[in-house]
Amino acid sequence: MRAHYDYQTRKITAPKLTRAKPPVIAIPTTLSAGEFSSAMGITDDATGAKDIFIDPKVVPRAVILDPVMTTATPARLWSSTGIKALHNAVERYYALNANPFIQGLCLEATRNVFRYLKRSVDDSNDLDARGRLQFLNWMTAFGAGKGGIGLGHGICHQLGGVCDVPHGISGCIVLPFMMEFNRPATLEKQRQIAMAMGFEDTAASDEEAAIWAEQQVRGLIASLGLPARLQEVGVKREDLPKVAEMTLRDRTLSPTPRPPRDADEIFTLLERMF
Repeated sequence: MRAHYDYQTRKITAPKLTRAKPPVIAIPTTLSAGEFSSAMGITDDATGAKDIFIDPKVVPRAVILDPVMTTATPARLWSSTGIKALHNAVERYYALNANPFIQGLCLEATRNVFRYLKRSVDDSNDLDARGRLQFLNWMTAFGAGKGGIGLGHGICHQLGGVCDVPHGISGCIVLPFMMEFNRPATLEKQRQIAMAMGFEDTAASDEEAAIWAEQQVRGLIASLGLPARLQEVGVKREDLPKVAEMTLRDRTLSPTPRPPRDADEIFTLLERMF
């Protein structure tokens, strides 16, 4: 059942389950979007690698979005998974295999993260904001098999497996750096992302718009009191080479718009994040 990503051919293979699974009804209390996916991540305790398993049989039969159920979710967990939703939207928007339908959903999701995430944290009983966030979370996950993610998610997977950093928390650190890393290959698309965040300077260059978008992401993360560096969440510098090597083999790299040349380039990125 284990999915395999061949870095040389950039192809993914994923054997299917041979038996039916018990039906699942999901009532999510975070914005992690796992309930909309046919994938699940399992960490190998022996190696620290986070492997991805894929099969339609693990998808819940029904997902009930009830904002009342989220009001007791700790603010840090809620807000960091909200940034994970933003990470999904950004990477799916400029993925190599993105299509216009998925991109439209991702832009609307990006727009609403900036409208409602801080508001939902400031008042945990703001059910309108929380309900809208739950719906945009579906937008970032819809069609995941048709529109990929990228290097940023690969790094987050392995930070989780090797360093035990939750995906939402790692996304807060990784996303701004990945927007910068991918900027040369995604300038026009990052301008569209900036416009979804509220950028209105029509005279600005695509690069200026992309830099503005990265700054807005950093500002939102800071306003939520979330971490900006790996050392803030217990990652040790000596862990970085292992994270880099495992990231290079992660299946999410396939649609990344600027593929890393090797593990050393990923290590350099991780050092900047440290």
